[in-house]
Amino acid sequence: MIASQEVPAFADWLERVFQPAQWQTKASCRDAVLEDIPAGSYARLQDGGSLNQTPDGPSVMGIRFAMLGQDGEEQIVTYDCYLAADGQLHRLTLRTR
Repeated sequence: MIASQEVPAFADWLERVFQPAQWQTKASCRDAVLEDIPAGSYARLQDGGSLNQTPDGPSVMGIRFAMLGQDGEEQIVTYDCYLAADGQLHRLTLRTR
């Protein structure tokens, strides 16, 4: 239980195995964030965010990645992601950089 709170990869694996629909929704949003981040292949997931259901479709709030900033320092970015009912990306919002 502690590992799932402290290690994002372990939490991701648990969700993929025991809640595949929820995992797929979050994975779609993580992929969208990685496409939006410059040099996204070097970003490290810190928090997969929390899934919320809305009448128009799911949203994932607080997806947080650590990445290398322009000055060489680690920089944290946080996004909110909104999907349409059919699972397609509706809106991706950068909350903090």
